[in-house]
Amino acid sequence: MATMAPLWGAHAQGSPAPVSEGRVAAYTAATASIQLATVLESFLYEREYFPYLLLGTATVQGLPALFAGAEPARINAAVQLGLDAVYAGSALVFGEHPGTPLLFNAAHKYSMFASYDSYASLRSSAGYGGYGDEDRHSFLELASAPFDYRAYAHWSVAGFVGSMGAYSLISMLSVDRPDAVWSTGEAYIGDYRFSPWAGVALILLLQVPNFVLTGVGEEALYRGVYYEELAYRLGEWPAKLIDGAYFTLSHYPQRWDEIASSPTGEVIMTSLLSMAQAFWFQYIYEWRGLRSAVAAHAAADVIVFFCDWLAQAGVPNRSGFSIGERALSIGVTLRL
Repeated sequence: MATMAPLWGAHAQGSPAPVSEGRVAAYTAATASIQLATVLESFLYEREYFPYLLLGTATVQGLPALFAGAEPARINAAVQLGLDAVYAGSALVFGEHPGTPLLFNAAHKYSMFASYDSYASLRSSAGYGGYGDEDRHSFLELASAPFDYRAYAHWSVAGFVGSMGAYSLISMLSVDRPDAVWSTGEAYIGDYRFSPWAGVALILLLQVPNFVLTGVGEEALYRGVYYEELAYRLGEWPAKLIDGAYFTLSHYPQRWDEIASSPTGEVIMTSLLSMAQAFWFQYIYEWRGLRSAVAAHAAADVIVFFCDWLAQAGVPNRSGFSIGERALSIGVTLRL
């Protein structure tokens, strides 16, 4: 609530005053503070109440937009509450099932998009830094990007997706994998068993929309808000380093046990690779715009996690269609 105090003061005036740079900066700081809370809550990933805690905080992330008077704030708040209700209702009535991660991710990633939507509205109204209505994208415009061949036309996008695809295929096929779908002749999504072909069809039906949502949410927030605002305030390279570091570190809490038990060199190498990935997304965003960044992110995630699932899902697993313990690695050891 303290982070939203400057916005509350502007809202309390009750006048449709022109949006100022200060209001945009205050909104960005407030929503970023609440989003940081969702990152820290991910340390509680294994707790039963974690999904409700995180979605509650993600929903509160819409309050700064309401206080700032952002034009899309109310409709986004209504959509967010609806997605929260769908997830909670499904979990309470049906318990855990193959579609549970998709419903949770839809509610979580929409909160990220909503932060971008309000930021883009406020920023274009303020008009500073040459940011205008042409820089805004609706949810449907971003969600359709991975299915638009034009989004992959530039070498930076095709190169990223192609390199991640090559990495995944080589890693998946280069070593013996006794738990792979092709090894056991069975396909599991969590504890649910399917024939291999039925499992492949269902996993794609779940993974494609899930990682499209991930691409939309994360690129809209990390590149469309944080990198955009930091680049204007601090310059290109401070923005690249801060955005890349935060993108990397914000994915660590839910994997903390795995990271804590990994060798130091492996953690450093993984962090550097994640930073490099963030830099690549930043350049795609600069050169081709947000839709291409979403397309690259979503397509790469679908390829990597599908191969990851094929390599591990021949036996029951805890992670459903989003395998958590990564099995993909090219057979080369780099010692730092």
